[in-house]
Formats: sequence, C-alpha cells, structure tokens
Amino acid sequence: MALKVTPALVKNQKVTILVQRQGSVIYMGQKVISSAESLTKLPLDNFPPGIIQVTLFNENMQPVCERLFFNLNTHTTLPLSAELDNQSYKSRQPVSVTLNAGAATDTMRNGTFSASVVNLAGLPQLKDNETSILPGLLLTPELKGYVERPNHYFEAFDNARMTELDNLILCRGWRRMVWEDVKQGNIPVINYQPEKAFSISGTVTLRNGSPAANVRVSLLATKTFVNIDTVTNAKGRFVFDNLLLGPINRFSVHANGDKHTLVVKIDSLTELNGVTPFNNIQYPEDANYQSYLKTAYTHLPDSVKQRMDSYHMLKQVTIRATKSKSALVPSFSSNRNGPGNADEIFWPMR
Repeated sequence: MALKVTPALVKNQKVTILVQRQGSVIYMGQKVISSAESLTKLPLDNFPPGIIQVTLFNENMQPVCERLFFNLNTHTTLPLSAELDNQSYKSRQPVSVTLNAGAATDTMRNGTFSASVVNLAGLPQLKDNETSILPGLLLTPELKGYVERPNHYFEAFDNARMTELDNLILCRGWRRMVWEDVKQGNIPVINYQPEKAFSISGTVTLRNGSPAANVRVSLLATKTFVNIDTVTNAKGRFVFDNLLLGPINRFSVHANGDKHTLVVKIDSLTELNGVTPFNNIQYPEDANYQSYLKTAYTHLPDSVKQRMDSYHMLKQVTIRATKSKSALVPSFSSNRNGPGNADEIFWPMR
C-alpha cells in the first residue's frame, strides 16, 4: 500500500492503519510518516476475499483517509476442472464428464457440487451476462444500487478486469461513516431489522365499526395444530408476535364470540420503501434467448417433443350470465320486504 502525504504535513508523526471486512477488524498496524511517499506492506494473503476497507488515522485517532479495494486470494479458491471421455461425439452418444476438485496434494477433498450443460455456441452472451455465486457473495452485497453484468469482473483476473473492478468499487462502494459516532458508541438506527420471526396483527370490531375490547382471539396453525390465544385491547387491536414460519404452513384467526356481531380484519404486510423488487431489475431482453431456445428444442429427444407438443393452451372463458335470484329464494318465503331479502333463512327440519 502506497501512502502519499503533502510535504508540508510530514512531521515524523505516527499513523494507524485499520483494515476491516464487513464491519470486522482484520488488521491494525502503525507506521511513522517520515517522507512524502512511503510504502506499507499488508498481509493480503491472510485477508479474506471480498471488499476490504482501509482507514488511516492520525496520532489523535482521527480518520484522515479511507480507501476500498477488492482482495482476491486465488489460493483460497477451490480448483475445479472437467474432463470429457472423448473429443467428439456422435448424435445421441452418451457423454461422460469427470469433475476434479482440489489439488493432488490435498488430504481431504469432500464437497457437494451441481452442474448444468449449456450450448454456449448458440448463446455466447450467457456467460458474461449472467451472475454466479462468486459476485453474489463477494461483490454485490457490499455495493449500492444495481451492478450491470457482475460476472464480467470475475471471468478473468487480469490487470484490465481488476482495474475495472476497482473503478466499480470507487463509484458504487462509496459510503459515509461518522467516526466520532463510532468512537462514542452511537450506533445508527437500522430501519429494517433482519427477520427472525414474523407477526400477525389485526382489529376486531362490531358490525357498526366500533372496536370490540377484551375479545379473545385465537390463532391456529393448520399444519402443526398449535393454538395461541390473546385478548384485544381497548381499541380492538390484537397481535401475535414471534411466530416461526415453516416451509408450508397456514394460519387461521378467529374471534371467540358471536360471529354475526364481530368482524376480524387482518393487517396487510407493510411494503418496504426504497427497496427495488426483483421484478424491476433490468435483465437482458428475452428476444436474445429466442434463437437459443429454438436450437435447444431441436436437440430434445422425440419423446420429450411429443409431450411438449401435446399440451394445448386453453382460451380464457368469461362468464357473463348471473344466477337468477329467484332460484335462491325458497318457495315458502313470506318476507314483508319481498322474497330473498331476509337476513337469515331457517330451513325446515327434514
């Protein structure tokens, strides 16, 4: 790491170098500034991969400079290689692929892997446009905003790509940190806390809209059959906190009382302001993939094609007719307001 100081400020002062990764301190050292330009060696091989934050403090532990850079230790990356059993294949000939993980000197090479086969000749832009696990873990979580083609920065670790990656971090990785608040222990307020559980809340009212106080409300998990009770407050509000949501579960909420006089309203989920939904992210146009899909379809077995071609898309059907009201009115109705206008209909015992 190179340190450049204004010549007028060189006074043989001692500075502190603080290195962080995702908020955790991974290195701290001191150096005496005796010239306008000096070099400091950092143990990059011992640093974890990802975006590293370096802060320079003066003798009074006041921050004077800060820099972000991307650290990639190639020796920590698991070597993977694939070998084919033949150089060329005939149509429908089985292909055997051998996947080698790690080096020959490794004592243990156990892992779980997944693989997919894609015809890159028909879709050359797939490799560069798509994302992968590496930028998803080491790059995009640390940057603000949308990163276009994140996989581009990890296809080749040459000087050109690393320069582009450094420029990306300088633009998208800029952040403002008030170190005085950090030293005083003033932690910023997190607007959206990480979800450890969820809650179901709502209101119980009477038919006329007035709140129903001191009404017992029950929540039933239909899968695990766990029943929880609570009581509404003076405003008719109730809440069930710290609920754990399983893979597949449904909940039933009902108020204990006369169902004809009580109304239960469940609060809707609060939308997060300023969060970009996944469906608003700009992805490559679908037209770019049409040629690839047509080519991939021609290579499918005939049995698969027959199953795909046997499906028929049903047309939308709109029902415009309404059921006659007279069919819902019993023949013996004697309501003074007219047949079909009764609040309740009591059918005779049979």
